[in-house]
Amino acid sequence: MSLPNRRAVIDDSDIRIRYDGAGWVQDISGGQDGTGTYGATYNHTLHTTKANGSLAFSFEGTSIQVYGTVNLSPTYNASIVSDPSFQPPWECFIDNISIGASKPSPFQENNWVFCENDHLNDGSHELKLNINMKQGTTFWLDYLQYTPSQTPENGLVVLVDNSDPSLSYDSTWQGVESTATMTTTQGGKVTFNFNGTQLTWIGVIPIDYPGNGSSASYSVDNGTPTSFDLVGHPATDGTSRYNQIFFTTPKLSPGSHNLSVTYNGNSQLTPLTLDYIYLTTSTSTSSSGPATTSPSSSSTSGHHTNVRFLVAEKITKASIVRSVHIWKQLDGRATRKRCLPATDINAFTK
Repeated sequence: MSLPNRRAVIDDSDIRIRYDGAGWVQDISGGQDGTGTYGATYNHTLHTTKANGSLAFSFEGTSIQVYGTVNLSPTYNASIVSDPSFQPPWECFIDNISIGASKPSPFQENNWVFCENDHLNDGSHELKLNINMKQGTTFWLDYLQYTPSQTPENGLVVLVDNSDPSLSYDSTWQGVESTATMTTTQGGKVTFNFNGTQLTWIGVIPIDYPGNGSSASYSVDNGTPTSFDLVGHPATDGTSRYNQIFFTTPKLSPGSHNLSVTYNGNSQLTPLTLDYIYLTTSTSTSSSGPATTSPSSSSTSGHHTNVRFLVAEKITKASIVRSVHIWKQLDGRATRKRCLPATDINAFTK
């Protein structure tokens, strides 16, 4: 079975991203990591500017997405940003043709899609992002994802979707949150055959399931299992948590490996979920799609299309939180992903 294309992940610090303008500064503090419900920033770094500027990136592939941290306050309040007619202060171009900008969040969120195009002709392309910030507002670039034309080189990072055929689920797994898969059964298991030197498992903490913490374990190449905690959600929390790192393996020798992950909880505890895996590649004929710097063990990055807010002119943060939760369920929040509903998970169980 041929593997699907896997997206490359290009960190904001990658030298292939060309920044233009005097106002660009790299933030390596990780100070934005704890905000919102979409997880921490990728590798705890951001490129920021409070001035007008631009960035460019050349690539060969068929799709691209631009991700960052969105926080347009205090210049634009929630009512302004939530208005359907609001135009973000940035615009993206592919090969000098505008692809516009995605709807921003009224409140600060990481791993937010600024713009995207999933239907490019295979070949060489140039992304350009123009920024026109008003005084007091900061633009935060986190990372790019693109579907490359060529097989990855050693040491690059690819995003492996939970529907990837290299993942083999047992019959206890089902779809959850329109973006992930999960098991609530003790002993539920999934295996993953891969070529690479390290991987990071990223899941969801779903609000509609028990929030009492549980645990799971992973083993590489039939080695000694390593336990990891599944932190639940607080009883007062009103929304799911996305792009959550559950574990990162130690560095492995280049070549073929097998990962086995087993759930140790039960239906009354926080489930084990999988949204996607970041895999640091090594050369293999079965790999597809490159990326860059390996994510650190406590970093996260996302791949979801942003929630579309349909709210009244007079809006409160509480009503937006409720709208976010509803749209996460109904809209799926992802164009990159085609999450498997529970009835379809059998296509990948063995």
